[in-house]
Amino acid sequence: MSTDTTGRTSATATAEAKVIDIDLRERYEDLLSFGSFTEVQRAFATSLGFMESDLTRVLVIDDTRDLEAHADALGLIVKAPGVQQVICLAVGPPLDDVGRGLGRLVADSAVDPNRVALHKPFELASHVMLWVGDARGIGWGMGQHRAQAIATGSSPAQGPVLDALFDALLTPKVFDRVYEVVRSMPEGVASPGLRAMIGQVDDDVLADARVRAIDRILAPRRHGDEEQPDGGLVTDPFRLLLRYPRAKEAGNPILARDGGMDHVARGFRGQLKEAVNAHAVITGPGPVLQNLRAGGKAARSPAGLLTARVMQVGHDLGRLRDDLSRMFTEYDSVHPLGTTDLLELGRRGFALAPPEGTQRVDLLASLRHLVTGALDSRRPVTEIIGWLSWMHGMLVPVGSAARLDDLDRACDTDRLQYLRDMPRRLDVNLLSALAILPVLVCGLLAAAAPDSARSSALAGAGAALLVAVRGWPLVVARRMTPLANHRMSDWIFLAVLALFIGSGATALLAVGAQEPATLAQAAAALGLLAVVGLVGWWFLLGKEATQSDRSPVDLAALVIIALGAGCVGQVLGTADSLDPVLSLPVRIVAGALAFVGLMWWPYLVWSRAVRRWHPGEYVTLARAMSEGTIALMEDVARYDWSLTGPRRAGADLVRAMSLAFEDVTSALTGYSDRLRGFPARPPRSREAGVDTDVSLRLRSMGAAISDVVEADVVDLIASVIDRCWPDIEREALDALGERVVSETRHGLDRYNRHLERMGVHATPPFRADDTDRRELVDAAWQQSDRLGVLLRADVADSGLMQLCAPEHLQLLDVDARSAAVVRFAPRAAQPSLVARGPGTGAGGGWGFDPLPSAVLGELEWPEWGQVAGVLRLVRMRPGTVETVLKGGR
Repeated sequence: MSTDTTGRTSATATAEAKVIDIDLRERYEDLLSFGSFTEVQRAFATSLGFMESDLTRVLVIDDTRDLEAHADALGLIVKAPGVQQVICLAVGPPLDDVGRGLGRLVADSAVDPNRVALHKPFELASHVMLWVGDARGIGWGMGQHRAQAIATGSSPAQGPVLDALFDALLTPKVFDRVYEVVRSMPEGVASPGLRAMIGQVDDDVLADARVRAIDRILAPRRHGDEEQPDGGLVTDPFRLLLRYPRAKEAGNPILARDGGMDHVARGFRGQLKEAVNAHAVITGPGPVLQNLRAGGKAARSPAGLLTARVMQVGHDLGRLRDDLSRMFTEYDSVHPLGTTDLLELGRRGFALAPPEGTQRVDLLASLRHLVTGALDSRRPVTEIIGWLSWMHGMLVPVGSAARLDDLDRACDTDRLQYLRDMPRRLDVNLLSALAILPVLVCGLLAAAAPDSARSSALAGAGAALLVAVRGWPLVVARRMTPLANHRMSDWIFLAVLALFIGSGATALLAVGAQEPATLAQAAAALGLLAVVGLVGWWFLLGKEATQSDRSPVDLAALVIIALGAGCVGQVLGTADSLDPVLSLPVRIVAGALAFVGLMWWPYLVWSRAVRRWHPGEYVTLARAMSEGTIALMEDVARYDWSLTGPRRAGADLVRAMSLAFEDVTSALTGYSDRLRGFPARPPRSREAGVDTDVSLRLRSMGAAISDVVEADVVDLIASVIDRCWPDIEREALDALGERVVSETRHGLDRYNRHLERMGVHATPPFRADDTDRRELVDAAWQQSDRLGVLLRADVADSGLMQLCAPEHLQLLDVDARSAAVVRFAPRAAQPSLVARGPGTGAGGGWGFDPLPSAVLGELEWPEWGQVAGVLRLVRMRPGTVETVLKGGR
């Protein structure tokens, strides 16, 4: 076997031995018209699809009455340089009967020594003949002078035993063995007798198998089936051109590094990275609420940074969309761009040089890999056509202007406006119920927990201070404007807030002191100072600093609420009437709850505000729109500007191959239609000398036979497609149409001849892998329990049907010692015949001994065959065969 450029094993490159059969009864004039028998050999090999073959064996069939008249044809055959062995199968009555006007020998009791059965043409002097006096045959045991059984039939020139003999002689090993045995006999002539096992597939079964196989090959694709080829079949450059996933290192960068468009793309990615990081901080509020500046030395709070970046992405995307829209229109073309356009796009930051490996030769190799792989994996032709149609649609350039709709979808105006209008306020309201209630309750509990007035005053003041400390990060974190705008305002506000806390603490101490007048005056003074400071702060700094953000005054109000709650708690905690209720454990629990509540309330307020703001929607939308727009820009630059040339070349190649497959489909459809309605026939019946056990087993294997035929036809298609590649390589695409149709039809005709001659047992010349055929044939032959019995027949067995009439026995040498047998069986049957014994075999329990070693030693094992059996070759009596020259003795 040899391997072609596609990696497919080629069966046609092997000089396989074949036997040429020529029926001179029908083809005498045709043979002479060839002039040279070498041309006959070439025509024979071509008809079976072989590029070269060993055709040195010739089987000639002729009528005994026409042998001398056909001497010219016989001479043409035997004198041919390429012919080494000739077996002439002469069918017809003995010449003496013909000369006397009789259809048979006179059945005299005594043997007439002057009887002549055959005139052997001198042209066959160095070759052999087999004489078939009556194709219906007789059952005869050697050593007997009378037949034990007579087979029936309508014609002495045809019968199942003769057909089996013909099929057996078509196998080179049987032919060689018969030739060797008969050549050693006097005059090189013998009378054949046969007992055979037929393994042919019935014609109606074979026709139905072909129809079903082609129906599967041409099965219509179901609606919704995936149209694109399997990823494993698509290689570069088609993998690139069809946008299949590729290894990262295999991608060609379309944006020039550090070019204008590369800076744009990196700018979007940098802004989105900052927005994503800010979003992670906002939704995980630990860092926000633990840092008094909510971002430390950062220029903005996380919320402000996120808002600024999302809005900036929205504005930048709008400008990029306008630029791309102009470029898509200006550089729109379905043909490769000119040098000027390429230079201009290069200055804008695009690297438009096509990558290596996208030349036409690379495209052709990739397409060949896809088609060969699809056929090797037995994909239906209609599916392959669907793939090629999808590929063609993907490859035909449409121009960059056609992508404007994609640009509008990727960068929709409404969504852009949605990003630009992102709410610039994170509604963290410190005077909401979610903030006031925890502060009020916890401030009261904190002041009520101590059992002394002084301690209660300190606890109430501490609660207010904790509210300020935990609330200030919320004030800073909700700001959208740069933090530097608030620096001076914040320091003054914090000082005012401290005055409020100091005033409140002094007031709490005054309530619990013995001489409250002095402390009350101090508290009033501090409170007045705090109010004046707050008013002055608002008019001088606070009003301007909080133009775009919520004022921190709500934090001051919340602190005042905490101080008020502390006063109430102090009164309750020091009341003597509540001492039975406020036991030590209760006070401890109250203090603990107050501390936890004052630490936790900012998380509740912040989480609720973030949920209402839903910043994740804006970040996700900004990322999707920016990545989609950048991806579209790269896609247009790559496929509509850089790869336009390779895409056009690929589309032409794919279309040519698609048309070739459509032509194959047309030829297969016509072939299938001719086979439909083949008349059904009854199963082969067992006849004298012919057993049909294997044939009946094959008849029940219609599905497996159809699978084998399907594989044959797919490989036939592959052989036709393989011959298309040279035309595609030289760009002779217009020549494909008629050639593909004619070659497909011619290949199907050759396959028909192959099946008629050798059935499904032999491998057709275009077939590569033959595993399924071997499994089918092996199963049929190895499961037969009658084959081993048949092959045991010896030379004197009366079950062998001698191909003559009863009265012809006087022309034969009836001595068994002078005869010879040739046993043969396909190699598929060898394992079971050699190893089989009682209770063994494919079916188990057949109950006969293995073949004797003497029988096994005589067996010929052809590589294929539709028949097995025992062939008896009986010598002719001396004088019954005369070798004659043309025109006389």
